[in-house]
Amino acid sequence: MLRTENAAVLAADGLRRLLDHTLDVLREEVRSPGITRLFATTAGEATDPAHPAHDYFRRRFELMRVNNARAVRASVESGLVRADVDPDALGRALVAVADGMTAQWLMDPSFDVVAHVRGHFETLMRSIVTDGGGLNAP
Repeated sequence: MLRTENAAVLAADGLRRLLDHTLDVLREEVRSPGITRLFATTAGEATDPAHPAHDYFRRRFELMRVNNARAVRASVESGLVRADVDPDALGRALVAVADGMTAQWLMDPSFDVVAHVRGHFETLMRSIVTDGGGLNAP
């Protein structure tokens, strides 16, 4: 059985790992701009409930929000993320940041999407994590 302080550290690291994983995914997207553009275009088109991929993207976004909220909630419960942070709202916002910044990068490939998202995540972590730490070192 984990000691309480170890469990708390793992919970906060879980949120950090989630954000690090998001950055890893963005790095992969930058290496495959054609596939990323196709995915983003299809996601936009799939907002129409009649689109054949509508249910896939609806489930994808829901799963991402739920998983993100779970990581935030565990960190709140461990005491390493401030208690006033809404896990569901932050879970949704994390999806929006990554996808929104990806759209900006697709419009302007000179935009360093990974650096901008990392900077946003770093600022976010420093404002919500009670230990004052940001992300893991790159």
